[in-house]
Amino acid sequence: MDDPLGYVVEKMVQKPVGELFSSPEFLEELHLASVPGALSPASSDVLRDYFCSDETVGGMCLLLFVDPKVVFTYRAPPTYGECARLYHLQNLMTNSNFSSSILDTFLDFDKALGRMNLVDRLLEFDPLGPMNAEAVTRVCAAIFDKTTISLFFSLYGRQNVDFFRGMLFQIGRECVKELTLRFCDDLVCDDADQWDVVPYQILQQIFPCTKLSSVRDKLPSFDVVDRASIEYKFPLMLYTCDFITDLIQENRPDTVGRFIVTQLTNNPVLATTLVDGVLQDLWTLPTELSCESYGMKILNSMLQLHHCGCISRHQENIGADTPREIDCQGNLNALWTAFVARLPEFLQVLHIPAHRSFTLKHVQLLYLLYPVLRVSCIAVDEILMQDRTFEQLLSLVVRYPNANILHTAVCRLFITCLEDCPVMFGQELQTRRTIWDPLRTSLLLEHIFVQVMDGCQSRYITCFKDIAMSFDELMMQTPPVSAELATLWHDFATTELEDIRADWALQVPLPTSGNGLSTRDEATLVSLSKQTIGAADESGQLVPMDETDDDGGSAVAPHTPFKKADTKKLAEILGPSTTDDLNLPSSPPKPKENASPLQAMYDQEEQDLIRQFSKTSTDIVR
Repeated sequence: MDDPLGYVVEKMVQKPVGELFSSPEFLEELHLASVPGALSPASSDVLRDYFCSDETVGGMCLLLFVDPKVVFTYRAPPTYGECARLYHLQNLMTNSNFSSSILDTFLDFDKALGRMNLVDRLLEFDPLGPMNAEAVTRVCAAIFDKTTISLFFSLYGRQNVDFFRGMLFQIGRECVKELTLRFCDDLVCDDADQWDVVPYQILQQIFPCTKLSSVRDKLPSFDVVDRASIEYKFPLMLYTCDFITDLIQENRPDTVGRFIVTQLTNNPVLATTLVDGVLQDLWTLPTELSCESYGMKILNSMLQLHHCGCISRHQENIGADTPREIDCQGNLNALWTAFVARLPEFLQVLHIPAHRSFTLKHVQLLYLLYPVLRVSCIAVDEILMQDRTFEQLLSLVVRYPNANILHTAVCRLFITCLEDCPVMFGQELQTRRTIWDPLRTSLLLEHIFVQVMDGCQSRYITCFKDIAMSFDELMMQTPPVSAELATLWHDFATTELEDIRADWALQVPLPTSGNGLSTRDEATLVSLSKQTIGAADESGQLVPMDETDDDGGSAVAPHTPFKKADTKKLAEILGPSTTDDLNLPSSPPKPKENASPLQAMYDQEEQDLIRQFSKTSTDIVR
């Protein structure tokens, strides 16, 4: 029989594709028809024409959005058909004998039903389930393997932004987020007026529980984020934040991604909305949705994109009678302008009431002060001085002595402010501040010095020592302070601070030689080996041998009593591989410490602080 499945093909093409995929028998028949040689050329052409028709492709697009609604329970496990139907659909469209013809239909300008059904379902802004999102992503990826993203979007005409917005709402699923990033990198923003609604939608997704008036004005009917379940709001907020962060890193010119970032930083309405949303988070967090502000993460990243530098005009001795400028003499973009206007409200959050404890949002706010210092704007510094922010930071350290993550953030801020070339986040940073810098000189006060000196006496708060080192680096440059204050610090620096330096020097690991031993251990090894070179007697004890001099004679070893080498110390220096050769006992290896996944959040300096705090806490318990 030349065509054993011919009758199956005839039965398939008489039904709509939606009815076929609702039949379990069809999945088996489709599997048989996909086997090479199972169909005659005529039947294969008939089935191909059926699958690549405009009506069938349009029906397939609708099926991609049908949620299987699989309920995983022990008593009612899902059937194979429930789980496999969506998989077979996307496999037929992307990886079958008929997929090439199906995808060609998507790209045919005259066959638009599939494309229209796709964008219409996306514009319903109904969150896709994980399986549906994966299926839609695979189909789109297969399309973009056959053509460019720009060409596919051009088929939509003026609806290309609608398709983008529909996909943007679905980036609560990570696979869709990666696909949308490809859109931003490849699409050229040739019509800014057409794309200007996209940043507003992004802000609404970043603040899913906040009513943003500017978004309501721009997108009056866009209330789909409010209607979304809280289970979807969180991944939507999370991956939108990652999406913007990736766009900042990509920074490709003339693309949609670059347009989005530029609008958020230079558009006054969008900038004000972003700042207002972050402030609303600070006032309301923690909530049932989150304990940290993802909008603040975006704000932090975007603030670092701009630099003012007008403090360079205030780095000389101007005299006590000359009034100092307190307004910005440089250029601040729209985001910085909106942020500086609300900066006192941000700083007020650090004044934590006595009945409350610090939370993750306060740590986020401390790291937000890092770009505040790096922008080098006199107007920003003036706000910090009026608020006495650095004094408040010291009080927070004293108030929360066990909060190592808070201590690290505060310490970094002092280092950034006081040191000329601080090494921060793995790179050396240059600063324009001198000993005459107004912000630096505002910290050279007696009560601040006394607080730092007293803090260095603490056994549990170690960050005061780092802060003292930063102050000492500044004081060595002879800043404009009174003689009494200079003497006070000099006495402290030449006594207690020197002891701290000496203690730290002992803890610094020595450089290692080629064999992996430190130079101190290598010297000890050579000394011990010279003492122990000899032959073993019958009892197994090491006996020193005579050394031969250059003249051929024998030089007798000193007659001082020989002590057996400290085998334990030698074993520690040599390591297990060497001690095995010398038949010396070696100490058992220490078990490797379990590396926590949270350790990836901290750099080496922070991990050392955490270990030191753990050690002191153990000593307290003992």
